[in-house]
Amino acid sequence: MNKDKDENDWETPAFMKIRQKKPLYDSPLGPSQFWTRDEMLKIVWYVEPNNIRDRAIITLLWDLNARPHKLTLLRIGDIVLKEQ
Repeated sequence: MNKDKDENDWETPAFMKIRQKKPLYDSPLGPSQFWTRDEMLKIVWYVEPNNIRDRAIITLLWDLNARPHKLTLLRIGDIVLKEQ
């Protein structure tokens, strides 16, 4: 098949035509102000090994991309763990 013909026959799927929602305000935070996965793992590594609670809090904040006050609103029933 001709590559040019394939590109010209392309139709954009309907789900890709969704308009993006504009943010209500511009964030004052830049990409450099967020922890990367490696940075988060370094921080968790320095937490005492027997302090499971603090390790869980740090990883939850990173995984959920949440602020501390949102994390404090969670209850035990809100978190469902997948059994392995």
